[in-house]
Amino acid sequence: MSLIDRLRELRPGAVPGSLFDRVGGRATLDRVHKVFYDKIYEHSWLSQYFDGVPQEIIEAAQSDFFCLSMKGGKVFCGRMPKEAHMHIAVEAELFDIRHQLLINSLDECGVKGADKEAWLKIDMAFRSTILRKKEDCRTMGNRMSANGAGIVSIPKPREMGGRSAA
Repeated sequence: MSLIDRLRELRPGAVPGSLFDRVGGRATLDRVHKVFYDKIYEHSWLSQYFDGVPQEIIEAAQSDFFCLSMKGGKVFCGRMPKEAHMHIAVEAELFDIRHQLLINSLDECGVKGADKEAWLKIDMAFRSTILRKKEDCRTMGNRMSANGAGIVSIPKPREMGGRSAA
């Protein structure tokens, strides 16, 4: 068993009765994020931001992050959203499309009521941290982004009303 698998099992810092527990724990996070990223990887605009990133890696990272955010334990070992997205130009419209896909995924997976609203509130709490104009982006030190680019800025595809094809 890997160290991260052991951490996921132990869930240090977990709060009993937390949102994590109420939504159904890790199984629900994994199910929602699988559905969510299936939608993202099929989307003509959003999918381009994940070019070269294995879907199962981003799904696991998102579940780890939401485990932490929902007080399900400290298993997240990645970069926080502000640092992880500093090289990516994210327009409000792009974030809003992504957020709607999350809403659809939660509905599809049966997360409802106050638990759904709490999940969406956590997601929206990171909106201002993630939104960034291209001129406000910075590279990730000496590292390249996951898709090999320094600054990632992808225009809206023409079929979605963009001015130029992506």
